[in-house]
Amino acid sequence: MKICALGYIGIGVPDPRACLDYATSVLGLMPARACPGEDWGMPAVPGSGPASAGSGIAADGSVYLKMDDWQWRIGVHPRAGRAGLMYLGLEVAGALELEQALAELRAAGCEARAATETEARARAVTGMGHTRDPMGTAIELVYGPVKDRKFVSPAGMEFGAGALGVG
Repeated sequence: MKICALGYIGIGVPDPRACLDYATSVLGLMPARACPGEDWGMPAVPGSGPASAGSGIAADGSVYLKMDDWQWRIGVHPRAGRAGLMYLGLEVAGALELEQALAELRAAGCEARAATETEARARAVTGMGHTRDPMGTAIELVYGPVKDRKFVSPAGMEFGAGALGVG
């Protein structure tokens, strides 16, 4: 299995909106201009843009942040109790590589399945597969991220995500 890059991470916290302020003002991340699964709308058509209106806040209270040309890289989700990692999105080259990776995981005795189109859209990727690590953390193998090349750091920062992904 060949993983190309770390695509995105999802964490659970009691107050995602508090994380939004910290991430934008201190870390220099930008709220996603459209949350995963939202329609971008049509230019020059009033009211046709994403429901989040560029706030990075989804209807369920999740916050999506970007640092480069991906639509989002960090998802911060409401979760009662202790904060922590919920999922990792690992990028593969394409559909064939995703199929091969899922087959390798199953051959190694791991549960692995292809995602539905709805699940992939909810992460703003073309295709996706699911598995879990030995600790139970969701691992999502993805390809074809939705791109949004308009990254502007509120703090004037630049990030070198590049070919290796988030890190």
